[in-house]
Amino acid sequence: MTSGERWAVGHPGPSPGTIQQRFNRYALAVARGYCPYLLPSIRQHTCMATCYRLTAASCADLQEEAFWHCVFHAEQLRVQMAHTSAAEHPALCENVIFELPDSLTPAPGKRGLEWCHWLLKLNYTQTGIMAGEFWPQETERDRRSRPIPVPEHFFISLRPAIKDKDARFFSLSPRQLAEFHAGHPSHPTLLEAFGCPQNRKDQPPHRPDPYYRRLIGFAEDELARTIQTIEASQIGRTGS
Repeated sequence: MTSGERWAVGHPGPSPGTIQQRFNRYALAVARGYCPYLLPSIRQHTCMATCYRLTAASCADLQEEAFWHCVFHAEQLRVQMAHTSAAEHPALCENVIFELPDSLTPAPGKRGLEWCHWLLKLNYTQTGIMAGEFWPQETERDRRSRPIPVPEHFFISLRPAIKDKDARFFSLSPRQLAEFHAGHPSHPTLLEAFGCPQNRKDQPPHRPDPYYRRLIGFAEDELARTIQTIEASQIGRTGS
């Protein structure tokens, strides 16, 4: 498979053992029992996946490389959202899968993906886009305590926000919660507010990128504020 190859999940049936086949199998398992939006998306050919072979030699470079790949697909999703009705948005989905370089073990890969996810959340919440992170051997249970199918790959899933269901993901950040409720594809991202030109988002730029560095600084400050909110809420519960 060529790095950057994009396909509609579940269509067509790829050769056994390929990344496409394994990811399709995982997505269908989730769709059939855990996510009411995923199966219609697969049937409508609007659940897309793209796999990239990352080349970074360090965790910091890996997270930046992964971030720009995700930005490219988030921007594609914004365009789709702007040209479809709100009723069609739940069927839209972009999954960005990553193969790590042989020189990096899964641990730094997971750390890089966690930071990439945080940056995407900060950059795209105000546009109405949600980002989810997944990694190999991740074990989770749904709200009915059923074990969720285990991913085989590192990937970020990008989808339009569902206003009446997704607010719970922002309970510890009043600022992000307000942005979530007001979110719209036409709203500027942080990168755009920093002056990042469109062509920087169309293709991963050469590192180091000044707009990415500025976003990192904002993300570090926002993470510190979120931690303070969590600690304050814990102190409040202890004292009550």
